[in-house]
Amino acid sequence: MPAEGVVAVTRTYRVTAKRWERGWELYVKGVGVTQCRVLNDAERRVRGLVDTMSDEPVGDYAVDVRIDLGGLEDEARSARDLAARAAEVRSEAAAATRAVTAKLRSAGLSLADVGTILGVSRSRAAQLAA
Repeated sequence: MPAEGVVAVTRTYRVTAKRWERGWELYVKGVGVTQCRVLNDAERRVRGLVDTMSDEPVGDYAVDVRIDLGGLEDEARSARDLAARAAEVRSEAAAATRAVTAKLRSAGLSLADVGTILGVSRSRAAQLAA
């Protein structure tokens, strides 16, 4: 039994969003079609359609919107995944750089030498050491 205030999801409505001249057509499998101007409004529009066209309890279901742009959505997903991986690598690199900066300073190296070794300016080395 769900906790108080938590709605149990009993069903998932699959939605295919296709671009058209005025926004997006939302094809809700087993229910019908609705539209929205921008994608961030898709779930609300689908819920309105489902609430109107079915006897499903309001809000007692999930909505899974899949975008169909003829393959371009796959490229967008790949770009988004690459950006997320890049952010993760940047974070790891920053942590490693701070750690080695501390070790270099503990070994008695000057900020100028730390900067040269790491390929950054002396002022950046000072920031990393702080």
